[in-house]
Amino acid sequence: MARLRRGAGTAIACALLASLAAPVPASAGPSREIAMSVDDARFQTVPLNTGAQNPCSPPAPALPWLGLVIQAPATVGFRPGRPVDERFTAIPVCGFYRVELSKVIGGPGLVLVASDPASGQVYRGPMLDVDAGSPRPNPHAKPLQPEDAAGILTDAYFNPNLARYVALPAAEAVYDVHAEYAGLRSNTVRIRVMRR
Repeated sequence: MARLRRGAGTAIACALLASLAAPVPASAGPSREIAMSVDDARFQTVPLNTGAQNPCSPPAPALPWLGLVIQAPATVGFRPGRPVDERFTAIPVCGFYRVELSKVIGGPGLVLVASDPASGQVYRGPMLDVDAGSPRPNPHAKPLQPEDAAGILTDAYFNPNLARYVALPAAEAVYDVHAEYAGLRSNTVRIRVMRR
C-alpha cells in the first residue's frame, strides 16, 4: 500500500519551469458535470493562495483515485482601478490533488491553464510563490530522486487566485480553466470574467 504524505509536494524544490508546453494526459478524476455545485457568492470567502480546505473545495475522492479536481465560480466581476489581491480581480480556483510523489520530483510543479475559446489564446502559469523567509536548501544535500519517493502519495488542497499566477488581461472574457500536475490534468471549468 502506498504511503500518503500530506502537502509534501509544496515543500519539494523542483525545476518548476521545465517542460511547461509538454502534453499532459487527463486524470481519471471527476469531470465538471459531476463536480459539486457551489454558489458563486460563496467563492468570495475563499482564502486565496492558501492550501486551506474550505466550503468551495471539491471533495477528496476515495483511494485509489489519483488526479486533480477543481471548482470555480461561473462568473467573476472586476472593477477597473480597484485591484484585489494585487491583481485586476480575484478568480478563485479551488482544487484538490492526490499524486505519486515520484512524479512530482523534477517536474514543472502545478501549472494553471486558462484558454479563451473566442480568441484561441492560451495562458499558462506555474503556481509558484517564493517566500523570502523560507530557508534555502542545503547545497550539500543529495538531491531527492524519483526512486527515493517510490510508493509515496502526496495530496493537498489549493486555492489560487488565477489572475495572480496566470497573466490574464484585465478585460471581459470567458476562460476554460484546468490544472496540470505530476503528468495529470484536471477537469475543465468555464469562468466568465465581467466588468462591473
